[in-house]
Order: sequence, then structure tokens, then C-alpha cells
Amino acid sequence: MTTQKLLPLGDIPSVLQRYASGELSPTQMVEAIHADIQNNPDHIWISALSLESLRAYAAK
Repeated sequence: MTTQKLLPLGDIPSVLQRYASGELSPTQMVEAIHADIQNNPDHIWISALSLESLRAYAAK
């Protein structure tokens, strides 16, 4: 599954539905969000975790 197909993630009920259907995993979600943050200069973050750190959290 590519990041392009994951975004936009939608609202919380949509994300929950995608989790329940198996369409979206926590790891896929953090990868999609991380890619969006990296590719969009309009996002403003004080601090952003590395993709490796996000993957570790998603795997828990």
C-alpha cells in the first residue's frame, strides 16, 4: 500500500473503520503522517520524532 492511498486519513471514525477492516495499520498510519509532514512545508512543528521512533511506538 502506498502513502498516496492512505492520505487523507480522514476523521477519527474513518481511521477506526480503516483499522477494523484491516486497511490501515498503526505503522502505515505513522508512515503516512510522517511522509506528509516531510513533504509539506506548511506544517509547523516544534519538534517531530524520527520515522524510526514513530515506527517503534506504532509496533507496541
